[in-house]
Amino acid sequence: MKERLMNDLKEAMKSTDENKAVRVTSIKAIRQAVIEWEKDKKNSGKEISEDQFVKIVDKLIKDRNKSIEQYVDAGREDLAESERVEIEIISKYLPERVSEEEITEAAKTLKEEIGATGMKDMGKMMGQLKNKFGTSAKPADISRIVKDILS
Repeated sequence: MKERLMNDLKEAMKSTDENKAVRVTSIKAIRQAVIEWEKDKKNSGKEISEDQFVKIVDKLIKDRNKSIEQYVDAGREDLAESERVEIEIISKYLPERVSEEEITEAAKTLKEEIGATGMKDMGKMMGQLKNKFGTSAKPADISRIVKDILS
């Protein structure tokens, strides 16, 4: 991951396209977040896992979505558009995501397999679905779908 980031950063710096500055900034933001994670005392000496990398990238996207809301509310569509471009670039570092339909089907099947009857079974379902989908599904999406199915 870190190697890919460095190669992409070098390529972005050499490019001559119109989004060069935004690409460079976006890749540097990911690199910086990874470096901060590695420097955190509780992660001392650990190599970043793919799961943790995905969490970092998801957080960067979430932060930019919040910024977009604020910029739109303030009437600064130009700044909001810049954030949208950054999200597009940062999203390329996420694994391919499964569709909500796939999660729903798996959750319905799992509900029948384990005999889930209510919200008390949510933890069991969440754990199994997270293991099944890994980083290809957002935990928030799994949670929302499981709640809908168990309600």
